[in-house]
Amino acid sequence: ASRVQRRKYFRLDISGQLAFRFLDNNIGQVKGLGPECFGTLLNISAGGLLFENPKRLEEESLLLLSFSLKSKHSLKNILAIVKRCEGSKSKGYLVGAEFITRTNYKDHGLEKLDKFLPAGCGTFDENLQKLVLRFIYDQQIEVQKKTTV
Repeated sequence: ASRVQRRKYFRLDISGQLAFRFLDNNIGQVKGLGPECFGTLLNISAGGLLFENPKRLEEESLLLLSFSLKSKHSLKNILAIVKRCEGSKSKGYLVGAEFITRTNYKDHGLEKLDKFLPAGCGTFDENLQKLVLRFIYDQQIEVQKKTTV
């Protein structure tokens, strides 16, 4: 039986290091950014990403993510929210994070936090979404080239 694709966005398997910092925003007040932590990027879509991390992350935690796609395209200080965290087959945890965009920014009460956010951090807005979609499209073209030879 074939599995039906229920996801909103196509996911691309990709590996690489991902850096993240917690945005501590208890009761609408940012206490600051946590120290830089590192995880392993497993896949990405235009809506979010999956990474592996040695420690459990609380759902609904806000993160600032930095990573690069095939070392060509670096994305820095992208706001995301942890949607799920479960034990992985290895010793760590699988973390699913959803990118925060201008359209869902207010849903997370982030407009209150604007003045606390570090300079240069931002949402995974239309431009970055286009960059990831372009990257995924380019990757699919590469795969098709290899299979049609």
